[in-house]
Amino acid sequence: MTLPRCATLLLLLVAAGACRAQMPSSDEMQRATAAAEPTARSNGLVLRTGTLWLAALRERAPLVAAYGRGVCQLGYSAYTPGRDYRWLFPTLTPAQRALWLSGVVHHELAHCAEQAEHAVTAPTALALAEGAPGQRWQEVLGDLAFALHVDREGPQGEALIRLLARLRAEQRAQDPVHDTSAELLCYLQQRPRAEPGAGWLATLQALRARCWQAAATR
Repeated sequence: MTLPRCATLLLLLVAAGACRAQMPSSDEMQRATAAAEPTARSNGLVLRTGTLWLAALRERAPLVAAYGRGVCQLGYSAYTPGRDYRWLFPTLTPAQRALWLSGVVHHELAHCAEQAEHAVTAPTALALAEGAPGQRWQEVLGDLAFALHVDREGPQGEALIRLLARLRAEQRAQDPVHDTSAELLCYLQQRPRAEPGAGWLATLQALRARCWQAAATR
């Protein structure tokens, strides 16, 4: 299938600037978090940042999230010793990068929303051991939240979703738990429309159920 011209140009831009990809600054992450606050509020959550940076450093992950008592705590660390996550933050135009980063925060917000639904209040419940049952199920939800957000914010959404799917697939050998490429491509086939009474989390969970099954039968 031929990509739309905007998607092709975006992928060329990323390929040309791959060597300049860089981790987000604290200010960029603050702006991305602010962009996710309306979604958080609509799901009864308060977003807070800066409290889990040590957990992110310990996990050697750029972002971590934990739910407790109505609050979604986010931690960000640009320093991930022994792991290079620059691939997750590709070189994009400023507007595209801002949308990408707010999509990444929506990924984490989805984890909090599902934890809230199940009344998981212990921050240590944030991350299962690598490879533990259920972790990929959670990551699919997060990346579908990224997809839903960027898709609804402008015409560049499809290109960004295809880009994330490609990046996830390229990292499959190193990180199979986070390989959501099949589900992201399934999202583009489903392209959900807003339905009266359908909540954000419920929409994501329904998408996950459909796309998980579709990916398993490929």
